[in-house]
Amino acid sequence: MHGTDGVTLAVPPVGRMRAEEGSASMRVGSGRCQHGPDGHLDIDHTQPWILPPLAILPGPDPSDSARPCQVSLTSECQGSFTSIMNATAQAADSTSQTPPSTPILVGALVSRLLMILALGLLTPVLVRLAVPDTTALEGAFWTNATVIVVDLLTIALVGWLLAREGKRIGELLHFKLADLGWGLLLAVILYVVFLVATIIGNLVAYQGAPPVSQEQLRLPLAVGILAIVAAVTIAIAEELLYRGYLQPRFEAKLGRWPGMLLVALVFGLQHIGFALTSPQALVSKVVSTLLVGIVFGLLYWWRKRLMPLIIAHALVDIVGLGLPTLLIALS
Repeated sequence: MHGTDGVTLAVPPVGRMRAEEGSASMRVGSGRCQHGPDGHLDIDHTQPWILPPLAILPGPDPSDSARPCQVSLTSECQGSFTSIMNATAQAADSTSQTPPSTPILVGALVSRLLMILALGLLTPVLVRLAVPDTTALEGAFWTNATVIVVDLLTIALVGWLLAREGKRIGELLHFKLADLGWGLLLAVILYVVFLVATIIGNLVAYQGAPPVSQEQLRLPLAVGILAIVAAVTIAIAEELLYRGYLQPRFEAKLGRWPGMLLVALVFGLQHIGFALTSPQALVSKVVSTLLVGIVFGLLYWWRKRLMPLIIAHALVDIVGLGLPTLLIALS
């Protein structure tokens, strides 16, 4: 930029990028650009203008190959030019960040619920086709172990949703050494909450303790090992989806408490697929996991980090799901 109130910007005339001397004029943005005989580009900001295509610029003149082309802007025009450049940068940035629409958020909210329901319905049927004398309770253990497939799909879904917003899944899974300590503390809290919530769920469903099954369970060792792995994948998938992705976005749309409670409710409902052995088992599971989901939401508010919750969730599921299944398989 050049002028009494501007700054000179020198551009070497390389190839076809050389301004023509004489009286050639171009329309370039929010002012009229006049190329004068002194080699400067004077812009009148009172006239509409657009940037000139490079094709209209003539080739280099050997006689002035060492002379730069200079552009003059008045202070008022400089402001217009800066505004245009800022708007262009913002428009380019917005194309890489697409905020989630309400239908996409609702679809993400019910996606895992539907996948687990399908898994809970289909897995026992497929297991019985392979092993006809498989009981309903044994089929439920198979469902718990094979949920790894749904977990991987859930993680992929969250990754895709974040990518639409110009974000990466690693931003939510960032690990700090302090997360181990917080994860252990939260695991103790959650385990106590889980026990209390289970008692409440049983009181609602059974009006007391649930009946004790006398069934002799038979599970292959592979199911026991998969149950340990599933305890970890469940923690990663559920915390990524419900607390890491959905909770902040529904809180932004509905308000803090309504958004958190909605996500906790669906978190509880998704466990229907794990409790299809009886209506009472279904009610008990949904009530208990709804209460646990609310506590998960509160802990996320407290820590404002996902990794401690993932660690705590995995530890609770290993103790409550993985190890019991493995011990049954080993027996």
